[in-house]
Amino acid sequence: MRHQPGEYIAVVWDYDTPSCEAVHGHVDLAAVNAALASEGIPEFEDTVEVRHTYWRKVPCHRDNYDNRFVFDCARGPGAFPVTVVDL
Repeated sequence: MRHQPGEYIAVVWDYDTPSCEAVHGHVDLAAVNAALASEGIPEFEDTVEVRHTYWRKVPCHRDNYDNRFVFDCARGPGAFPVTVVDL
């Protein structure tokens, strides 16, 4: 399944406090805020910096999860572009 640039990525964290918010594609802060608003998540101020990186989704057979994300991996087969705002 291909995701559209600016589509929110819902991440279930192993701990209570998330470390970032992320959307598919390399987009600007306005697109990040639009994705957050569509999910009912408060938007970021204009002074926040976005970071463009690549993630990879890999199988995970522990606990109740089918997949997990590998953050900040190299661009290549299986990696997809992500815009991240660190919290």
